[in-house]
Amino acid sequence: MNIIRTSLIALGAVFSLSAAGQLVTDLDLTRVKGNPGNIIVSYNIDPSAAGIPSNSEVVLTPVLHFGADSIELKPTVIAGRNAYLAHKRNDDLAAGTDLVRTKGDAITRRAELPWQNAMVRSELTFRTETIGCRCKEEGRGKLPQTLAVNFEPKHFDLIIPRDQLAALEKDIKDVVKTREVSKSAHVNYKVGSTVLLPDFESNPAELKAILATIDSVRDDKDLTVDHVEIHGYASPEGTYALNTRLAAGRTEALRKYVDARYNFGKNLVASSTPEDWAGLRKWVEASDLHEKAAVLRIIDSKLSPDAKDDELRTGLPNTYKILLWEAYPSLRRSDYTIKYTVRNFTKPETIARLLKTNPDKLSMEEVMLLARTYKVDSPEREELALTAARLFPNDWRAQLNGAFVALKHNDLNAAEGMLKRSGDSPLADYGRGVLMLYRKDYKTARPLLEKAAKAGVQGATEALECCEE
Repeated sequence: MNIIRTSLIALGAVFSLSAAGQLVTDLDLTRVKGNPGNIIVSYNIDPSAAGIPSNSEVVLTPVLHFGADSIELKPTVIAGRNAYLAHKRNDDLAAGTDLVRTKGDAITRRAELPWQNAMVRSELTFRTETIGCRCKEEGRGKLPQTLAVNFEPKHFDLIIPRDQLAALEKDIKDVVKTREVSKSAHVNYKVGSTVLLPDFESNPAELKAILATIDSVRDDKDLTVDHVEIHGYASPEGTYALNTRLAAGRTEALRKYVDARYNFGKNLVASSTPEDWAGLRKWVEASDLHEKAAVLRIIDSKLSPDAKDDELRTGLPNTYKILLWEAYPSLRRSDYTIKYTVRNFTKPETIARLLKTNPDKLSMEEVMLLARTYKVDSPEREELALTAARLFPNDWRAQLNGAFVALKHNDLNAAEGMLKRSGDSPLADYGRGVLMLYRKDYKTARPLLEKAAKAGVQGATEALECCEE
């Protein structure tokens, strides 16, 4: 049985018919969860505190108010000696009414009511009726104590587990930042030739672009070239054997051309694909060819490359001419990739400058190093955490840092996106649990927060205490 007790707020004065004692004390409203569960009302009555004459009585009726409704609970008649004996003799009280003597012992009253959603904000009051009292006016006292209870979950002030997030970061000197740039070149060769002619057709511009890309990396003092790859493709027309020779030979010619200028040696490698059927399929799929479906069926068939080319050439002659003129030239290409390493940065002013000019040179650790130069919870520090999340969408640690900032500012949609990229750590469970808590999806939030609390995540236990339906 799941019992929720809330902190109680006492309003008004304590009911007293005498200057000495309290008539009603220890008011309590407790919710017992279940389907639908119930609400327990309890309080203590001290009849001796009534201080009324023998022939008088006080009828005390608790009333539970919630929303626009109210429920009257079983009344208690506190009677003086003669009034008590009269009621006993005549048996004239309504069914369900409690009768006690003013000189009796203190009693506890308890009632259970089925839970209603409107009871989330409840108030307990008492209605009194004094009968036959000839006591002085000042002896009648005031209305009983009033108890107001809010059963809504407690508000959770987000606790960001900063120490545990910081522990995920590496020392900057241990961070290796590898990057790469990839492009394509359409170097032209004479028909059937593997000899690279730098001045042939558009080759001057194509070769210049390749060298400029390599130079952009080599000339940057922050970068070190690690590896260069060239991969050549031939188009599908002609025999597969011929295209194998042409693709390999032309790629090797381009490799030698590049290596002659930079002397990369073993750090420059070449490979080739004889016929780029995958590239042809992509081109056809995006085209508006009249016989597109037929072309795709041939490309996707289990025929040999030579048989596919023959089927296209003889079976779809008009479409084949279009492929020769429009598709195949783009398939004869050389893809090249330059892989490089970026040096590490430790000076905050350098990191701040690079964030504006070359953020791709930075690591998550470097951005967070700059962030820690600002005060905790400062706008600058939080903005840098969000910047790191944008710069490193595949770094689950950066996503977690950004998600907690978004949660703090109640940007739940942004937090949800980052938490989807935050992996499956206990910290991620905590973040997702808080997100569901803020969305009042307690059923989803509770197991996530329980896992995080069990793993010792800072703030998870506090969040779990607020995760009640």
